[in-house]
Amino acid sequence: TRFILDECNQLVVQASKTETGLDWECIINIALGFRCLYQQFHGSQSPFNIVPLEEKPSVFAIALPDDVQSIQAAKTYISNLPKPSFPALVLGTPTYAKFPIVDGFVAYSSSPEKIAIYGYQAKL
Repeated sequence: TRFILDECNQLVVQASKTETGLDWECIINIALGFRCLYQQFHGSQSPFNIVPLEEKPSVFAIALPDDVQSIQAAKTYISNLPKPSFPALVLGTPTYAKFPIVDGFVAYSSSPEKIAIYGYQAKL
């Protein structure tokens, strides 16, 4: 979807910069986006296998606002997002340049009360 296209455009820009690792982050985000979409349409292969087999969740990709600057703030932000349907699979990427430890989040919610949030780091 739009998220994957945006990441592909970013990849073109980031690939021209050497040794930043930002191009690799784009590649990981693209791969995770495709895994989310595959789960949505085929019911398997979700990122980190966090979605039960045969379940076809709605997929949402979000950019976390700049004021979300910690893992706890990101978890709170993602948990409080309105999800128009359940189950839901959310792919969130921080926009704050110095976000600590992780490069993004994948969250799965089967109901408004239940959400599992996983951070990932895009390292070679």
